[in-house]
Amino acid sequence: MKRFIPIMIGLVILVLILNPPAFAADETGDSFVYGLSDEREMAEALKKEMEKHHSNEFYITQMESIKLYNILLHNMEEQTKVYSSRVDCQYPDYYGGAYIDNQSGELVVLVTDLSEITLSRMTMFAQGSDLVRFELCNTSYNGILTAIKTLSENLEYFESQGVNIDCIRDDILGGHVVVDVQELDSSKIASIKAVANYDFLCFQNSEGMTLDTSVKAGSGIYNKETNMASTLGFAATLDGMSGVVVAGHTAETVGDTFATDDAEETTIGDVVATAWRNRSTADAAFVEAARGITPSNDLASSYGNIWDVLTYECPVNTSVCMAGAYSISHNYGMAYGEIKGFNLTAAHGIGEPKIYDQWYATYKAYEGDSGAPVMIYEGNYDVPRYRLVGIHSGRNKASTLPYISPYQNIVDELGITFG
Repeated sequence: MKRFIPIMIGLVILVLILNPPAFAADETGDSFVYGLSDEREMAEALKKEMEKHHSNEFYITQMESIKLYNILLHNMEEQTKVYSSRVDCQYPDYYGGAYIDNQSGELVVLVTDLSEITLSRMTMFAQGSDLVRFELCNTSYNGILTAIKTLSENLEYFESQGVNIDCIRDDILGGHVVVDVQELDSSKIASIKAVANYDFLCFQNSEGMTLDTSVKAGSGIYNKETNMASTLGFAATLDGMSGVVVAGHTAETVGDTFATDDAEETTIGDVVATAWRNRSTADAAFVEAARGITPSNDLASSYGNIWDVLTYECPVNTSVCMAGAYSISHNYGMAYGEIKGFNLTAAHGIGEPKIYDQWYATYKAYEGDSGAPVMIYEGNYDVPRYRLVGIHSGRNKASTLPYISPYQNIVDELGITFG
C-alpha cells in the first residue's frame, strides 16, 4: 500500500494511520475507502495487472489443479498408511512430487517409472482428472523428505564441526536436495555425507542469509525498541485480541512496540506472542492492535483485498505475488514469482534460530519486505480473489531465493485466526 511518505504496502490498512493517495478517509475518519470511484474499474485494473503474467484462465485452472493436488496427496497418504509399515514412507515410493505447468496451469505429477501399473494407480489417486499428466523423474519424494529431515536434525552437530549450513531445501524439478554451505570445500562435503550419504544431494557455496529488514525511512512499520523496519502482514485475532501478524525476527521480544514510519509515528500495538525461536516452523509474531487501531485485510490501491486463506498444499510452480513495503513505496508494485519448494530449513547463523518447514519462491524481495503477505491470485470472478499463503521472511544471499513462512505454520505456532 502506498503511504503519505510512502510507508506501507497497503496490505493491512490501519485506521487513523495512513493517508495514501490511492485511498480517502470517510467523513467519520474511522475507516478508509478505495479511491477508485467504481468497483468495476478497480476489478478491471487488477485484472490487467495480473494478466501481464498469466491469463485469467491460467489462474482459474491453477486453483483447480491445487485442489486436485490435495485430493491426490490425501489418497496417496491414506493408501500408504494401510499398505506400508515404514516410518519414513509418507507416499508411495514411485511418487516424485508435482508441479504446475506454468503455461496452462495444469498439474504435472512426477513418478519414478511410467509403467502401466504405476500410471493406473496414480490416475486412480487423481480420480481420473483430465487436468493431470505424468512425467518421469529420478528421485522419490520420500527420499527427499528423509534427507532433509536427517540434515536438519544435525545442523548443530555440523556447526560444531565447522560446517556452517545456511539452507537445506528440496528441488523437486531437479530431483535434488540442495545444501547451501559457507566456504564450501571437499572436506565439508565429506563431513555432511558422513551423516547423510544421499546421492541426490547438491552442494552450493553460500554467502550467508539476509532477513529482509531495514532501518531506512519509508519501509512501512518499525519496532520502536530495535528500530528494525519491516512490512505488515495481515489482520488476525489471537484469543479474542485484534491485531496484525508481522515477521518474527522483527519482533523477538514480547512487549516491543510497533509504529508507523511516517512523520506522526503512530503506535500500532505491542508484541504479545512470537514464534522466533530455534526449530520453530514460522518466522512470525502477533502484535495486538493499540486502542483506536482497526486492522483490515484490504490491499493497496486497486489491488483488492485478501478475502481468504489457502488451506491446501501447493504444487511446485504455483504462481504467487508478494507486496512488500519497499517494493510498493518505490513504485515496483507487487512482486511476482513461483513457489519452488516446500521443505526448506533456514539457519540464520551460528547460535541463531533454525527455522524448519519453510517454502521458497522466485519473486524479487528487498530490505524492508519482511512480513509481507504472499498470496495466490485465483482469477477474476467479477470480484478479484486473493488467498493468503504465508508471509515473506528473508533471502539466501547467494541464490537470492526468498523464503516464505506458510500460513498454517503461523497458525500452529501462534494460535492466530485470520481476519
